[in-house]
Amino acid sequence: MKTLKGVEKFKEKLPNYQGKKIIVVPLIGITGLTTGLIIQLFFDYLSRIFSENPSLKTMEPYNPFIGSMLTILLAFYLISGIWRRKDNLLKKNKSTAYQKVILPGFFGITMIFSVIFHNFVPFVTWGPKPINPATKIVGTSMIQLLLDSKSNIYISNVVLTSFAIILLVYGIMAIIRTFFLFGMDYMGLVYTVYPDESEVRNEEIYKILRHPTYSIIMLIGLASFIFRFSLYSFIIIVFLRIFFYFHLKYYEEKELIERFGRKYEEYRDEVPALFPRLSDIGTHIKFTLGLSKAQKNNNDKEK
Repeated sequence: MKTLKGVEKFKEKLPNYQGKKIIVVPLIGITGLTTGLIIQLFFDYLSRIFSENPSLKTMEPYNPFIGSMLTILLAFYLISGIWRRKDNLLKKNKSTAYQKVILPGFFGITMIFSVIFHNFVPFVTWGPKPINPATKIVGTSMIQLLLDSKSNIYISNVVLTSFAIILLVYGIMAIIRTFFLFGMDYMGLVYTVYPDESEVRNEEIYKILRHPTYSIIMLIGLASFIFRFSLYSFIIIVFLRIFFYFHLKYYEEKELIERFGRKYEEYRDEVPALFPRLSDIGTHIKFTLGLSKAQKNNNDKEK
């Protein structure tokens, strides 16, 4: 059975969480996911819980957007902290710098997944009946709002749902492939904190995408929009894309430009960040299915 690379390196950088204490890491992830959902559900149902308040009744259609956007902003703050805090922490104590930035950062990453999960499930229109008719409009599939024929609505929903499920399954496969190809150390951002210990990666996927992991997150997010196909789910995915834009521009790629200079700027100008060109979709599929020549060679070496 193929083992996950980089696990020992990942554990090495968590000196205070050795042995059974490593369980803290997945627990933080679960807590981040749960916290993100609680924040969003609180805003989903706030107006219905306090239905006698006329101001909250007016705000009800906007509350789901506010809840998800606040979750994304909090996640952005926690994730960007990896880049904002790591240099100072490295100066104080290099051996513990990683664990001090990655745990809150991991909390933030799982909050992003809570937004995507929330986008898949129609919490906006579930539960207690909405008290503002506009709430149902923003949470209902646009197919039902635009089409009159029940048969056309049914067929359209089947097509969209099927496509969304395909994208979701493909995204999950791509995440698994990425973990096994790059290893737990790279995926766990160990070398973001300790770049001097890293090696330059030249996998084929980097020829078509600058950030394949973020691309997968956006792909699953896109699947959530197609699955729901509501105004709410569309706006949240747009906001998620804006989050990645600011994160890359002001933190991750800013540091990469400082490290690699003009060479990375040229690479940035030539290769898309999150969405492959249409001509490169075949390469992405080969990567996900493990059919690229480079991956086959790596698999042969490991055997």
